[in-house]
Amino acid sequence: MTVPVIGLRDTCRRLRALEETIARQRKRVAAESEGRHAVAARATLALLLSELDELLTAADMRPTPQA
Repeated sequence: MTVPVIGLRDTCRRLRALEETIARQRKRVAAESEGRHAVAARATLALLLSELDELLTAADMRPTPQA
């Protein structure tokens, strides 16, 4: 028996938006090699990845380890 996932559509939308934002931020990190801008870009990326982790945990969509 399967149980419908409440909020799956919203979660998918949030994941897609977050994925796009992370991709843009990764490009900024790659472009900024040193200085304050590089530090800020990496800090922002770290925050986005933390947000992704929280979203995946809340939706119980964490990846399973591959053997």
